[in-house]
Amino acid sequence: RAATGEAGRIMLERNHQLKIGDLGMVGYVTGRGESRIVPDVDTDLTYSKNPLLPETRSEMALPLRAAGKIIGALDVQSVLRNAFVPEDVEILQTIADQLAIAFDQTG
Repeated sequence: RAATGEAGRIMLERNHQLKIGDLGMVGYVTGRGESRIVPDVDTDLTYSKNPLLPETRSEMALPLRAAGKIIGALDVQSVLRNAFVPEDVEILQTIADQLAIAFDQTG
């Protein structure tokens, strides 16, 4: 539903979608309902590279929950390795929960 930057614009134009429970960060968090941090994407066996985001070095994804179900994921990427710590999950999960409520209300 939303993305930023040139890569985000291209993905939106292509109607880019990821499947719940599929490989990659978004698939993982939407399938399990658990947040996930990958400190170094080059060493993670389940990481799915996106050719539009070649500079991604670390990533964090959090489930978007509304009305007791997973409706998507908040995915945050960095050009730095080890950019995210467990405390970031707490802060960004609060934001993710608010986004989920807003998305659920707008349909």
